[in-house]
Amino acid sequence: MIAYIFTIVLCVSVSVTAIAILFHFMIYPLFNKVSAFDFECYFKKYLEQVKSIIFPMLILDILLTLLLPFLPIPSKLISPLLVSLGMMALIYFNFFFNHIPLNLKLKEGQNPEVVAKLIRYNWISIISCIIRTLILIWILTQLHS
Repeated sequence: MIAYIFTIVLCVSVSVTAIAILFHFMIYPLFNKVSAFDFECYFKKYLEQVKSIIFPMLILDILLTLLLPFLPIPSKLISPLLVSLGMMALIYFNFFFNHIPLNLKLKEGQNPEVVAKLIRYNWISIISCIIRTLILIWILTQLHS
């Protein structure tokens, strides 16, 4: 049962990692490529996609991950689980305290400096997501051994 829950959490973590990478290399750089005339429309579509696809994924990730400490986990896996939770906290603190305010600035209009900051701050998310995903993979291998 524990392995199944960790597998679901891992799948969600991989999805969040893929989203962070997609945004870093495709979505955010496109903000600078869209003409100033089309930016408002493009940004509104972007926000709708974030609300309908990404927010539900993030909420699912948070809820599932917060469930993990309440499972009967072997003592040797508690430290890696805590590191995984720390990575998750870093991802979401970065999202709420850096990405959201920068996105709110982009609502005012196209701004290459804000886009550059989004891309810089997104490295925190990418690295944290990858570390977290690797830890979850390791935990799963330990559960199956």
